[in-house]
Amino acid sequence: MVVSPPKMNEQDTVSCLIASSGSWNVPLLKNNFSIEDVNLILQIPICLSQREDDIIWHYEENGQFYVKSGYWIGRGLVNIEGSSNPGPMVSWWQSFWKTRIPIKIKIFVWKACHDWIPTMVNIARRGVPTDGLCGSCMNSNETTLPSLWDCDKLKHIRGEWWHGRNPLRSKYSNFFDLDCDISCLVNSEEMEFFYVLVWRIWFCRNSKLHGCQTCKVDDVVRWSEAFLADFRSKEKRNMRGGVRSNVVITCWKPPECGDYKANCDAVVDRRGNCVGFGTVIRDSTGAVLASCSQIMEANFSIKVAKLVAIRKCLLFYVDSPCVIESDEATVVKWINDGDRWNSDCDIILYDISTMISNLHGVTVRHVRKRFNKAAHALAKNALGISEDAFWMEEYPDCISKVVHADMPG
Repeated sequence: MVVSPPKMNEQDTVSCLIASSGSWNVPLLKNNFSIEDVNLILQIPICLSQREDDIIWHYEENGQFYVKSGYWIGRGLVNIEGSSNPGPMVSWWQSFWKTRIPIKIKIFVWKACHDWIPTMVNIARRGVPTDGLCGSCMNSNETTLPSLWDCDKLKHIRGEWWHGRNPLRSKYSNFFDLDCDISCLVNSEEMEFFYVLVWRIWFCRNSKLHGCQTCKVDDVVRWSEAFLADFRSKEKRNMRGGVRSNVVITCWKPPECGDYKANCDAVVDRRGNCVGFGTVIRDSTGAVLASCSQIMEANFSIKVAKLVAIRKCLLFYVDSPCVIESDEATVVKWINDGDRWNSDCDIILYDISTMISNLHGVTVRHVRKRFNKAAHALAKNALGISEDAFWMEEYPDCISKVVHADMPG
């Protein structure tokens, strides 16, 4: 449901907002809806084929509603009071679980955000006899937020880490509220440090509670810095070891003699609300037959964008036989397995399967990102142009080095 009432006639339908090219008419959207509504509308892909409308639950990948998923969305609405769109909360949690910190710290922060760590107040709620006071200052009830951030005994830690930054609000309702606020003010690496910091604060609190004096609160910031530096160093060493164990393939693999290969990719620009698409078609000698960079005003998820890239590739190249390669393994599996879900991905899958069924000898395969560099460069190039660009039997300078490196021999 849109928040802003559209400035349109009552008899107008959604189809009035779709351009003749099959994409959203963005100028018309901006003239009739608020920017918040426009951003949400641009997340919806449009099916090129004629089919009936469906009701979709966007918070499950298969589009089906489950009580479990409804429960977690409901909890998010409670945590973010006044929010009419739980989508950003879901995205926030997805980015949180991708942070580069030990899993034990992620689980601790997750519990803290839901107020599940055993503070004195939470213990008292479970029937354990306790006065509920903070063990450090003995002046206030120990809930999650004071124990990890607000307590007067932690003032020097807050000052040491947050010194010189934009001031935070003077009062937060819970730890999750603080977490979200800080995540808007610092980069991902500093956010990871914050998580290690509060985890160490809790560890020191437990050490003192149980009579262990080996952990000092005064050393929390320095200890956290050393811990995170050591963790990242080990992570880099593991990544280098993983690269050496891979199969030794150094470049793009050409198709069989007489066949063609089309590589495609998509790059999503969240800030600019646009998606760049790139396609490059080569023969068995590595020679470029055609290439293109295409731009679309949209706010797609990565998987939807990659599917649209494959669809654009099919529209751009209709000859056969041809191998189409994408570096998104999940969507390639959906196409080849014939998976059909009641989701926004399904409408693109429907278009792709219809196109492939009308062509002879067209297959879709997964390729690793390092073998899809030409298409990726064309997709990035699209974000810097104002209209679609096509090249026949030639290519732009942005992929010249990659094309030469991919040449057989």
